[in-house]
Amino acid sequence: MGALVSRLFAATYDALSVESEAAALGAVRRELLRSASGRVVEVGAGTGENLGHYAALAAEAAAASGDAGDGDKAAAAATAEGGGGLGGAPYTRLVLVEPNPHMRARLHARVDGLGDRRLAAGVEVVDAALPALPFPDASFDTVVLFLVLCSVPDVPAAVAEARRLLAPGGRVLLVEHLAAKQPAMAASQARWEWLWRILFDGCRLRRETLDVVAAGGFDVGGVAERSWRLNVFDDLWLARLGVGIVKLRGDGGGGGTGGVKAAV
Repeated sequence: MGALVSRLFAATYDALSVESEAAALGAVRRELLRSASGRVVEVGAGTGENLGHYAALAAEAAAASGDAGDGDKAAAAATAEGGGGLGGAPYTRLVLVEPNPHMRARLHARVDGLGDRRLAAGVEVVDAALPALPFPDASFDTVVLFLVLCSVPDVPAAVAEARRLLAPGGRVLLVEHLAAKQPAMAASQARWEWLWRILFDGCRLRRETLDVVAAGGFDVGGVAERSWRLNVFDDLWLARLGVGIVKLRGDGGGGGTGGVKAAV
């Protein structure tokens, strides 16, 4: 049953996400990913919804360097300024982690289809799952957690793993849906949660993920709570989202949402 659900979830994910991505999440992803730099790991990369944003931001960085038409020169400029030369992006490394083999197959296809060949060649796709990732301590400057903590079996352990991976001064880019506060929507989430969890590969509708992130040593004071009303299906999980950048307390100050507030 679990394998079948994972296959169906991968096969339908992109189609089910079209409206929410166009209406809300696409802008949220793009603005948050502007803050990704250095060694970047995205955990739970799914079918590669963020790849287009990584590529677009790399192109913007290349254009800003004045070498938009020459990928090699743009990459050299990015490297000289502290970037990594992945298509001129401000990434020295870009690792996409995805445990679902059916999602991962679609992710590989999306990487192969990137127009930016230099960026595509630099992307690493890894088969692994929270809370045990095959990377050394403090090996990343940016950890991207977009709609993944809703599905992991052990959220405190997953948060601890994200903390382990962060280098000093590092940041977590976070988008997570949370338990609704409105009584009517909270009741709807409670009513449908059992079926939702089965259909969407373990996703829980009513987690208070930010509390766990805070308990794990992160400053979540800058995380904005956002809400959208699109349709009966999407309203169940878009009723309350936490969106922002979090850092470890005492490690360079709190996080924030930067341009995200203005974008949604």
